[in-house]
Amino acid sequence: MNDQPFDLDPALIDRFAAIVGDRYALRDQADIAPYITERRGLWHGRTPLVLRPGSVEEVSRIMRLA
Repeated sequence: MNDQPFDLDPALIDRFAAIVGDRYALRDQADIAPYITERRGLWHGRTPLVLRPGSVEEVSRIMRLA
């Protein structure tokens, strides 16, 4: 299994992060780990970014960009 995060264009990652603001866009793998590891610790996901939107509008903007 490849343990590297998905290869996404850094400019696209920045656009996603701009929607929620840097405080709510996690990029550090140590910060992301709790969001991509299931409860038993048996399965681990991969992602370069976790977004924590604070409103329906932010969710809508994220989905449009996706």
